[in-house]
Amino acid sequence: MRKLGLLLLTTLISMTAVMAQSLELTDKLPQDPNVIVGTLDNGMKYYIRENATPEKRAEFTLVVHAGSVLEDEDQQGLAHFNEHMAFNVTKNFPKHELIEYLESLGMKFGPEVNAYTSFDETVYGIKVPTDNEEYVDKGLLVLYDWASQVTLETEEIDAERGIIHEEWRMGQGAMDRMQREFLEVLFHNSQYAKRLPIGTMEVVDNCDPEALRRFYRDWYRPDLMAVVVVGDFDAAEMEQKIINQFSQIPKRENPRERFFADIHDHDETLVCVTTDPESPISMVEIFYKHPLKATETVADYREDIISMLMS
Repeated sequence: MRKLGLLLLTTLISMTAVMAQSLELTDKLPQDPNVIVGTLDNGMKYYIRENATPEKRAEFTLVVHAGSVLEDEDQQGLAHFNEHMAFNVTKNFPKHELIEYLESLGMKFGPEVNAYTSFDETVYGIKVPTDNEEYVDKGLLVLYDWASQVTLETEEIDAERGIIHEEWRMGQGAMDRMQREFLEVLFHNSQYAKRLPIGTMEVVDNCDPEALRRFYRDWYRPDLMAVVVVGDFDAAEMEQKIINQFSQIPKRENPRERFFADIHDHDETLVCVTTDPESPISMVEIFYKHPLKATETVADYREDIISMLMS
């Protein structure tokens, strides 16, 4: 009961703090005053939050607003392939030195160094010690290299094909086979149904290296990127470091249009029944599709909360 009482007390305090701001439902959602937000001349955005817990640690994240849905027909799987290549060779960290350097600081690949590729975004993240300014500067240099300095050498590309193929093989199984069937129905004639992030092994195993470089050139550009830094540091100093480092990336002239794939509406109820002899479970899922709506006002946020409670 004590834990429950403390939880209720904390909730009430939080609600009181929000109500004390006298927000109207029509008001725009307020921005956290402790977050520094900016946009460089090249279009790159940055978000900085000073946070002293845990001490002498920070999380550095590079968000690329590009994923597998943007792949051309000869690039299926190459958004994910590019993510792999970012850890191999870059201008300032040749021949796998990047992983070796990060591990020398006590970071482990997975918990403190990682990345993922989805349909609409590719995200890279590292956890950096902040008790030494050199570590902070090198951490920002890692993000800078991922954003603009991945070399994509043919020899390294060919060496990575087998690694990605093995990742694909390890993901095979009943759940994957059934998922591929129901996603075709869920995405209903959308580009999303044709661009699963793992791609096709025909492309991964045989693609021209230039197709991989083309994806990097088209979509890894500052107007589609954001740097997010949170941790134990001086926020004003960090902002200046980010400006100095990432302003070096030139603004892209005449960039390729970043399109958005629709998930088409339909009047009828779509049903998919899929089975597999290796499936360990039986499951029923129901999806309700809604028009995409941005959460911009207090009323929007209230609706989000109600929707989550109802769900």
